[in-house]
Amino acid sequence: MRWAPGCADSGPLLDATPDASSHARGPKQRLGLRRIGRLRRWTLRRWRRDWFMVRNTRMLCPKCRNTTLKRVTVKKTGVQVDRCSRCKGVWFDAEELEAVLHVAAKELAVPSDAEKSTSLSCMRCNSPLFRFEYPQTYVQVDMCKKCRGLWLDSGELTEIKVVRQSLQESGELEEYAPVPGAKGQLLRFIDTAIEALMGE
Repeated sequence: MRWAPGCADSGPLLDATPDASSHARGPKQRLGLRRIGRLRRWTLRRWRRDWFMVRNTRMLCPKCRNTTLKRVTVKKTGVQVDRCSRCKGVWFDAEELEAVLHVAAKELAVPSDAEKSTSLSCMRCNSPLFRFEYPQTYVQVDMCKKCRGLWLDSGELTEIKVVRQSLQESGELEEYAPVPGAKGQLLRFIDTAIEALMGE
């Protein structure tokens, strides 16, 4: 037993005998704690999922972060893309790319040499975007490995258009025909989209 300091006659303040809660927990108690832990994890996952669903009803620009993207139609293809009214960046959803390319989104893979972006995240799943160089330019574009969506900011749109127009005029522009499968189709569509969007 433990006594109050300096009060020898005051009697015991705390009983040294441990109560039941300090004993090793039995099997039923451990099972209950595991169930509580699983319930907490499940609740957290649901909360995160619901939060992203609510967030994705208002697709926010990955660059401006607080500006809602607006749907616009690429005239030459009829496909709708999401555009930021502030920075003029454009987001191509996997479904939008599928509609015009007629290929499964899983075929639109991020290049193996792509680098993870340190500042941009996917507005669909919040995963980091990966940067890679657009062909025949030094422009870096961003793509989500998980959602297969593609982001081009306004500067990238302008630079790709200017560089490729210059190459075309000089006869140095390489066509995408040799590029097999979905990648070539993707690049051709992006060129078409840039031409239409920048002409607005």
